Amino acid sequence: MVLHSKILTNDNRVRRGLTNDTSCAVCGHERETTDNLLRDCPHAKAVWSTFARRGLHCLYPGTSLREWIEANVTGNHSDMD
Repeated sequence: MVLHSKILTNDNRVRRGLTNDTSCAVCGHERETTDNLLRDCPHAKAVWSTFARRGLHCLYPGTSLREWIEANVTGNHSDMD
């Protein structure tokens, strides 16, 4: 669902006519997209930072969501720090 942008973010809700507001209710970003919800929102970043402190490599700024997920799922990543 994530890789196909099927999660009901506010951005997807607007496209389906379920709301008029695309913004993220958590951080206030103008568009709540899958990227924002799972990776770019400051609250999501805080969650991933907790994992990173435990030795997991989770934060990949500049990569697509698909690349970021695949790298973490398959373990094909390097320490970006």
